[in-house]
Formats: sequence, C-alpha cells, structure tokens
Amino acid sequence: MRRLEQRGSLLAIGIAVAVYVIMLAVAGPFFRSFDEAKYLGIGYGMLAGNGPRTVFGAIFLPHSPLWPMIMAAPDVWFHMDPFAWGQILNGIAGASLLLLVGWLGWQIRPVIGALAVASCLAIPYLHELARTARLDVPAAALSLAYVVVGIAAARRSSVRWGLLAGAIFAVAFLIKEIVLPLAPVPWLVGVLMAPPATTLARTAGAALLVAVAGTAWWFALYAAQTHRIYRLGAPDGWLLPLELAAIGLAVFGLAAPRIGRSAVGRRLAARSDGFADGQRRRLQIILAWGLGLLWTAAFTVFFARNSELKGVGLVSASQYDAYVRTWFPNNVYRLAAVIFVIGAILGLATRRGMSGRAATTWDAIVLALICSMPLVMLVIAVGEPPRNYLAQIGLFAILSTIGWVHAFEWAVEAVGSRLSWRPGAGRLGAAWRPALVAVAVVFGSLNLTSQALAKRETSGGPVAAVDAGSRWIEDHVPPGTRIGFGSYLGYETAVDLAGRYSMVQIHQSLAVVDPTAPLGLSEPGSAPIDDWIALDVSRRVQEFYVFRASVFGAAVKKADIAYYVYLTGPTTSVPALLGSLTADHGFRLVDEATFESVTPGGARSTVRIHIFAVDRARVDLRDSRLFAPPAALDAFVGRLFAGPPIAAATASALAERVTTWPDPAAGGPIVERLAAAGVP
Repeated sequence: MRRLEQRGSLLAIGIAVAVYVIMLAVAGPFFRSFDEAKYLGIGYGMLAGNGPRTVFGAIFLPHSPLWPMIMAAPDVWFHMDPFAWGQILNGIAGASLLLLVGWLGWQIRPVIGALAVASCLAIPYLHELARTARLDVPAAALSLAYVVVGIAAARRSSVRWGLLAGAIFAVAFLIKEIVLPLAPVPWLVGVLMAPPATTLARTAGAALLVAVAGTAWWFALYAAQTHRIYRLGAPDGWLLPLELAAIGLAVFGLAAPRIGRSAVGRRLAARSDGFADGQRRRLQIILAWGLGLLWTAAFTVFFARNSELKGVGLVSASQYDAYVRTWFPNNVYRLAAVIFVIGAILGLATRRGMSGRAATTWDAIVLALICSMPLVMLVIAVGEPPRNYLAQIGLFAILSTIGWVHAFEWAVEAVGSRLSWRPGAGRLGAAWRPALVAVAVVFGSLNLTSQALAKRETSGGPVAAVDAGSRWIEDHVPPGTRIGFGSYLGYETAVDLAGRYSMVQIHQSLAVVDPTAPLGLSEPGSAPIDDWIALDVSRRVQEFYVFRASVFGAAVKKADIAYYVYLTGPTTSVPALLGSLTADHGFRLVDEATFESVTPGGARSTVRIHIFAVDRARVDLRDSRLFAPPAALDAFVGRLFAGPPIAAATASALAERVTTWPDPAAGGPIVERLAAAGVP
C-alpha cells in the first residue's frame, strides 16, 4: 500500500507540474505590466552605468536592481526579447515552487505532497503571475528553496549546504526581500532536530557569512543614495558596525567546533550533560519556539511603524473586509478559503502523532507561517496583492492538506469500524488515497485550464493603446522632446521610447479621508489642503488616489514637458483628471483614442489615451473644480459620513466644489447630501 501511495503521488505531482507548464504555453503571456516595464528600464540603467534609474530618470530603491538586470541583460548582450526571457524564468520558478511544495508535503507523507500540489494548481493566481516577467514568483520559489536547503544543511551539519543556503537567501533577498521573515526558520528547526550545538552553529555561520557578503553591495548602494540602512531606516553610520557584527557572529559560528573543544567549551558541555534527556528536549523546544515567537513579535512591532500604513494601523477591520471582498469576490472563493482555514486548524492538531522527518517538516511549516504572519498582515494593511506571500500560500496548503487527510482517515476508520471493515485492507483500502489524489489533480487541472483559457491576452485594450501611443509620439514628436506620462500604462509606453526621448512621470498621489479637512482629504503630516482637483478609489478603503492643482501644475512646469500622455483604464488611473486638462488650463488635446478588448471569458475592458500639447506658460489649475466618477464620489462621501461627524465647513466646501465626471448630473443626490450636512 505504501508503494502504491508513493507511485500514485509521484505520478500526480508530475502530471500537475506538466499541466501547469503546458497551460503556460497554451494560454500565453500577459501583456507587460507597469512593474515589468519599470524593472526593465532600471535594468537598462544599471547595465549602462546610470544606477538604479527608471526610464523616467527617477532613482528606484524599494528593491535591489538584481531582477531588473537579469531581465535586461539578454536584450543588451544578445538582443533577446526581455519580456519573453522574464516569462520563461517565471515559468521555471512557478514549476519549481510546485515541486518544493510537493517535496515538503512528501516528507510528511507522499499523498500530502501530491494533494498540496493539486491545491496550488487549483489556485489560478500563481499561474497568472507566472505568465508575466514579474519578480514575485522567483522570489517566492527562492524563499521556499532557502527553507528547504537550510533545513537540509542543519540536518546534515554541512558547511557546504550552509553556504548554499546562504547564497540562495542572498539572491532571494536581492530579488525581493520577502524572504527576510523566513531567515531564522531553518536554524530554529535545527535546534529542534538537536544536532550538536557547535556543528549547528558552524552551519548557520556559513550561511550567514555568504548572505552578508552577497547582499553587502546593495546595502552600500542604498546607503550611498539615502544615507539610511535599507529597510531598517537607521542612519547609514550604523551600517559598517552592523555588517562587522554580522560577520563576527558568522566567524564565531564557523569557529564553534574549535571553541567547543577548548577548556571553556568542555566545561560548558560538562554542565549541559547534567541535564536529563527530557529536560534537554524541553529546553530545545522552548528555545526554538520562543525565539520564533520573539522574531514574530519584533517584526510585528517593526511593520506596525511602516510609513506606508499612513497611521491607519497594522490591523483595521474595514481594510481586512475590503481585502476579502477584493480577493474573495464571490461565495466560491470564500468557501474555498474557509475549507483551507479549517484544514489548517485541523493540521495544527496532528503534530503529536508524528516523528522523524515528518515531525521536522511540520515544525518547519508552522514556524515559517508564524514568522511570516507580520509580513502577511502588512501586505493586507497596505492593500498589496497576495503575490507578496506566495510561498506562505504554498506552506498553508500543505498544512491544510495535512489536516484534511488526517480528518478523512479518521472518518474512514470510524465508518469502517462500524461496518466491521478494516479500511487498510483489500483493494478498496489500498486505493482510496490514490483515488483521492487523482480526483484532486483532475479538479485542479480542469479549474486551471478553464481559468487560463478564459484569461488569454487579447490584441486590443492595453496592447493597442500602448502601441498607438508610442507610434503617435514617434510620428509626430521630434526625438529629444520632453514628454510627461501618467501612471496607467506610463511605464509600458515609455519603455518602448527609451533612449530617444526625455521622459518624466507625473502621476497621482494618495490622501486619507479626513472629515475635518477643508475638502475631506488630507496627507499625514501636511498642512490643510484645499486644492484637490481629481479623485478616484484606491486599494484601501480609507485612501483615495488624488491630484492637487498646485502640485500637478508645479510638476508640469518643473519638468518643462512639451506633451503630456494620459491613459486611463480599470486600474491605477484617475480618469477624472481629464476634467481639469483643458485648453484654458494649458493643455490642448492633440490626439485621443479608445480601445476595447474582450477576453475569451467575456470580460470587457476599455482603455483610453489622451495626448496633450502643453502650453507651459498657461498651466494653472487653481480654479479647477474637484472632479470624481460617481462611484468614487459615492465611496468617498460614504467614508466621510461613516467616521467621526463631518465638519459643516467641509461638507459645504465639497458641495460647492465637487463635480461628477464625465456626467455632472450623475452626482446630484450625493451633492445634495453634502449640502444638507453643510447647513448649520
């Protein structure tokens, strides 16, 4: 029966990965996103010796430029399509992530590895990300690879494996630093495996030394640009002492076996020998899990002070509700999430019956999820997509699978005992696990196939808009002309024009709802603002995308642009800005077009492009009204009235200033509500 389970599970994992890869080829890549275009431009800048600069000339420092250079290098050296190259790497990373999930689940039981992979296959989100040239899937795969290799290094007490784990960590961190919360996991698991402390310290020291050496250049580059320590935010004067301390700790770990053989080491070993086996085991458990919880608490405090939260807090009921509605938009998704959560809860109760590698793997999965909790909380709080915790989704799938497999076995045993039938005997008893795996793989494959085919890229919409915009500029604008772009499809269009035009991006900012502010919106730490001219919804319920008359006008004049290209679509744009971009304000419309697209699944989207010739001497938007789409205005006013009482002056000023765009009459009831609140 064990051999049947192994063969069936191995075949299922192979089929699942094959389906994943085949559907990448069949469904094809998505059109470039702004992140992909942005990273490519940074890669060009780095390889040209200009530093981590975007095509708009801005220094980009949130992530290291390693992935941008990986994307751009084949194009610079061999004239390969950089987006196709990045998509190939993403496909390899996605398949590797599935295999790593399967390998971890296999350590507990082959059927769990197969079911976990089938679960991940059934989630089309991972597949959709792998159809891009983004950095998220490679970062997730490398993060999980670090945990796997690090645990192997601790188990083997191998310096070579430790060096490899450190190298994987360095590359993962330089691609995207989401691996950082997982940093201690392999070594905490090592404590639980109880190898000699000196050999564990030597292995961890080797990993730390390579990780520090591999990331040092990025910390130095960041410090040179900002005079701060990357992600820590401390003054860069602390960088060298911290680097030296980390190197010293690594060297101490490497020297631990020799120190252990010294007189002091022997005395310490003699004292530890006085502990009974049970006492020593309890101390190891307390040390490993205690350090893991301390690590989690430290990151929770650190992330709670993140500037991107804008004072809203790491935990907000309204933001969590908005996040659930965004990523679990219907009851099918919500039911699937509930099933996953119940399975994970059941999985937490299965540790007692485990031993050996199964127990070690369970410990690693739970420790990794605990250490990652602050990261997931931060991602939700700032409204970022789940792409930032793909590795954790894979680990959660394993834990949930453990719980459901044990629950299913318990149910089969209970039914079998009542029927005087032994579930482990006979053909039926040997076949139910492979049959369960087969059903899961078939379901996952069908779901992925249907979703992937329904979301194939079309030739219209963004693809046509970007092509039309870049061609119009090439046909009508002399090389070297200064051009401004908005946020939506700005990078995607500009990267095709890189090197021939001087380009800058002038885009929206974020403001928080404030019922006492002059127009109901404020920027934390700034003086009261009364010149908002455009508004739209953002990923967070308390924040809105906005434009200010003074800031936008000043940016246009400072950039000295001759043309402003503004594309609008379903995301990251503020279409209502077009209400302010008139000839009276210095913006003469010279070209516009609308591009419709329909996916194979029937989803429609519209992208519009507007190109303005800019009369810089006439740019002045101070007399502009505040424009907003009806739905955005309704959401904004709803948030104003949902919190503390709105100031009468705020309601009155908004009622006089706001106009729904493109149809001014659509906002009548909303404006009337504001006007009524503004009456003393």
